[in-house]
Amino acid sequence: MAARKILVPYPVLKDGLAELYTRGYEVFYPEDYYPKRQDILEILPKYDALISCGFLANAEAVARMDNVKIMSTYGVGYDNVALKEMTERGILVCNLPDVVTESTAEFGMGLMLAVMRRISVTDQKLRILPELRWGPTANLGHGLNGKRLGILGMGRIGKAVARRAKAFLMDVTYHNRHQLPAEVEAEYGATYIPTAEQLFRESDVVIINLPLTDSTRQSVGMEQFEMMKRTAYFINVGRGPIVREKELIEALEKGVIAGAGLDVFEHEPNIPAALRGMPNVVLGAHMATATYETRSEMVRLACKNIIDYLEYGQHPNLVNPEVLANKRPL
Repeated sequence: MAARKILVPYPVLKDGLAELYTRGYEVFYPEDYYPKRQDILEILPKYDALISCGFLANAEAVARMDNVKIMSTYGVGYDNVALKEMTERGILVCNLPDVVTESTAEFGMGLMLAVMRRISVTDQKLRILPELRWGPTANLGHGLNGKRLGILGMGRIGKAVARRAKAFLMDVTYHNRHQLPAEVEAEYGATYIPTAEQLFRESDVVIINLPLTDSTRQSVGMEQFEMMKRTAYFINVGRGPIVREKELIEALEKGVIAGAGLDVFEHEPNIPAALRGMPNVVLGAHMATATYETRSEMVRLACKNIIDYLEYGQHPNLVNPEVLANKRPL
């Protein structure tokens, strides 16, 4: 039997691919360059499986997947996947639901610290302004201790944020589609807020951990920012298109809110110049999972999704279970 062909369209940490090579798979892997999308589309029909890692698997791409049996995402989200078309063509889509949790929560707390304690802007100023004023009333920010954190989306990442915020002595609240059981709330020291509107009004910091869906897309804008305290901060480690970015910029420019920490943007990788010029905004490069440990494990688990299916017919992280009725033969 010919070796299975696996497409990894863009560079990833190579050690995570080790199991594929050990098992004799034929792997396309551009180690030190980013192929053009058209080049990927042209070779796509030859492959049995795909790890998405930044590749937009839209209807155009799915139409080229003549032999693909399974695609594993490179993370928990799959908003860049034409799921309906994948299902219609009998292609399984699996994700990585757990591996990104801790590093994303860690980065969310890092954004809070950086913008509220003015770590980022002070670092920048010290590098270019040797005469930057020091002293008891200089470079003042806001502490996390005692502040009310509003977590919008209390899934795996939201809970991991709550655990860390509790250690910072924050008053942890959350809004979710469903209230968590009392014992879970007690474990995380979190209080349920029945509406998102109340969460925005009462929080000193709001952090977004939501996935991008039809209901969350463009769901946060000026209406929500005007509900917030003028001293409040907005953190987004969910998805950029959840937020109406022009309205966020307006809210920051007019002092409607105090500042923001953003790892995701509406039109990535493009970041508006207005955001890049604001001293009360800390920017990340969609890098909440960007640790050597997490990114290597993400590749390994994506490979495991593929191996488990192609060799054993298993699919524990399947996000389109309806595909099983018409899946492609292995």
